Amino acid sequence: TTESIVAPRATACGASIYLAISIFDRTTENLDEWKEIKKGNVAVAILLGGVIFSIIAIIIPSAANLLH
Repeated sequence: TTESIVAPRATACGASIYLAISIFDRTTENLDEWKEIKKGNVAVAILLGGVIFSIIAIIIPSAANLLH
């Protein structure tokens, strides 16, 4: 069924996004992104949003191809 196919792939997509954010966080050792975002630093929020958007832009076409 479609549901049995979608759930593991959605989990894999979520895990990929989490992994990308973790790698980005490790590469910016001197910057605590989440702390800066909580302080209202819009530039850091935009940067992290760009990272997330980029990963999603890569994952979505691949995930769509897997569903067909």
